[in-house]
Amino acid sequence: TLAGAGTEDYLRNLLRQMLGAERDNLIDSIKLLAVPKDIDALMAVGFGIAKASIASESSLTKLAVINSAQHAKLKTLAASDKNFFLIAAIAKKKENEEKKLLKTLEDMTSRPEGEKTLKMLGLDGWKRIPDLDSSISKQLR
Repeated sequence: TLAGAGTEDYLRNLLRQMLGAERDNLIDSIKLLAVPKDIDALMAVGFGIAKASIASESSLTKLAVINSAQHAKLKTLAASDKNFFLIAAIAKKKENEEKKLLKTLEDMTSRPEGEKTLKMLGLDGWKRIPDLDSSISKQLR
């Protein structure tokens, strides 16, 4: 049993990235335990609920701080390639609902429940990126 936060497809894709697609038979045979947060996946191993977990390096570091004895019992077996930043995308033409969504995302760090959700996702916050179309066209000139 392998514990991890995310959908089954997401977790199996991470396993393929770490172990290689040639190991599909092994990957498909692994029982997955879905948990709400990365730290819960690590804790599942410590409590004997899972034999292994998939979690971020930052969650492993957090575990070292909150439960050093459990952290000392864990060994990293494999690591995936560095993942790119998550993005939230909307259509170029912003309507009022999209503007409200953008504002909500940007303001998450200013509310306790927003901070909690960001931490659960392993994020520090959201920020706008420059208009990519204009940046690309400037680079091409």
